[in-house]
Amino acid sequence: MSGKDLFGVVVRTFGLTCFTYGWWNLLFGAAQAAHIITDVEETSEYIVVGVGSVLFGLYFLRGAPQLMRFCYPNDTE
Repeated sequence: MSGKDLFGVVVRTFGLTCFTYGWWNLLFGAAQAAHIITDVEETSEYIVVGVGSVLFGLYFLRGAPQLMRFCYPNDTE
């Protein structure tokens, strides 16, 4: 396994972590909006962070092609 392949695994693992965290925020925000959970934070904060984390996670799950090109510029693949 080359360094580029290992870096790709790390990038996708980070993406999966962000994606999962984003869904947790979205579900928590939905539960708070339905008054199942009462908390000090605003519901909109959970929704905004959740959507951002899910989108960020999806980008990294797809392999973050711009980041890979930046880190490995001389690779032909």
